[in-house]
Amino acid sequence: MVWFSMFAVLVLSTLAVLGCLKRYFWLKSLTPDELDDTDIYTADLKIDFSDIIRVNLHSILMNKKTWLVFAILCGIVSFLLAVTFVFLRSRVNIAISLIKEASKALDHAKSALFLPFVPYILQTLVILIGIFVAIMIAAVQKPTYRISGTNHTSEKGIRCDPFTYNGTDDSKCEKFIPFSNTILNSAHFFNLFMTFWLLFFINGMVKFILAGAFAAYYWAYNKPDEIPSFPVATSTYRAFRYHAGSIAFGSLILAIFRMIRVAIEYVYEKCKMYTDNAFAKAIMWTCRCCFWMLEKFMRFLNTNAYIMIAVHGQSFLPAAKEAFFLLLRNVVRVAVLDKVADYLLLIGKLVVTAFMGLATFFYFTKGYDYDLTYFTPPDINYTWVPVIAVCIGTYFIADCFFDVYEMAVDTIFLCFLEDCERNDGSPSKPYFMSEELMEILEYRNQPTSQF
Repeated sequence: MVWFSMFAVLVLSTLAVLGCLKRYFWLKSLTPDELDDTDIYTADLKIDFSDIIRVNLHSILMNKKTWLVFAILCGIVSFLLAVTFVFLRSRVNIAISLIKEASKALDHAKSALFLPFVPYILQTLVILIGIFVAIMIAAVQKPTYRISGTNHTSEKGIRCDPFTYNGTDDSKCEKFIPFSNTILNSAHFFNLFMTFWLLFFINGMVKFILAGAFAAYYWAYNKPDEIPSFPVATSTYRAFRYHAGSIAFGSLILAIFRMIRVAIEYVYEKCKMYTDNAFAKAIMWTCRCCFWMLEKFMRFLNTNAYIMIAVHGQSFLPAAKEAFFLLLRNVVRVAVLDKVADYLLLIGKLVVTAFMGLATFFYFTKGYDYDLTYFTPPDINYTWVPVIAVCIGTYFIADCFFDVYEMAVDTIFLCFLEDCERNDGSPSKPYFMSEELMEILEYRNQPTSQF
């Protein structure tokens, strides 16, 4: 599937380059009068929203520079795939074998496929609680009117109406604000920070559970006899019993980086209305880009640190250090195998999304020959609206389940790198990788001595 899809994309991208260049030279050969004849916009046309989109799209597609950009992009894709075919064949074979191992690991932990439901439910609850707390904090800021200046202790501090209050000379109905803006802003900041922390903690806990289940498959020498009967349940117990603190620490780091990004975005939104200085804008864009990349890197490092914790039982910092240097020593393998795995998973998501999109399109356009008595589609004005909605929903659902597969690939890959460095195939240090991987790398386990 990997080789066929890569070859198919190479052929399609090459054909796309030829088609875009053909369109570019055709538009270049037209005179300005001929281009005006192809314009679909007329003054007497009554234009609605869909016509505006159609007119703008037509003007873009009739621009020769558009097709030149398309040709360049498709040419870059074709070149990269051709280079991959020629120079990285062996590493692609390793990636394919690792993906097969991930499939086998997922087959022995089928309950992991249903695990994405748990974090989405918990994260939804956390977001709702965060919104509720934010509303309650904002409601506290509403001022009230209370009696003050009276000598009667029983009346002091009681709410009053400033328009109807008739008190004595020594009492007044004064405006009272419970908390200052500084305290309320600090409360909002703390609520947002805790919401991010809990969201990252739930996500990290799920990643650790999946990593523990898949690592148990890889490090079982005699498969499937030594694989735990309930790997997901066993990994869940270890996560809450021994490693909740490490996961909380890793998620705390991510929450801090996210809050820094939120602060930078807040400053950027406030400042861009008052300054036109190009230098200041460049600094803000640099800060935004740097912290976005730092957060992405920390998420990547956290994922691999959770895998190392699941394998060795270390705390977060030693596991993150070991994972970082392990990946750094195998940077070429990481770049190729990670991208090949991401490419295959993206193909899977797009296939699922395209299938549901086509099914929805044929359903609403009635592009079928059989009769649907009880499921007759309604008559709608814009067919693409439900198709786009179904495609978006399908992609997010597919992404939810393919994240489990992606975690399996990442876990098997990191275990594979450590297996290559820690073992040498001797009877005391045998390889734990599959026979297919050993054949690709020309490794072999030495037979044990018979006495």
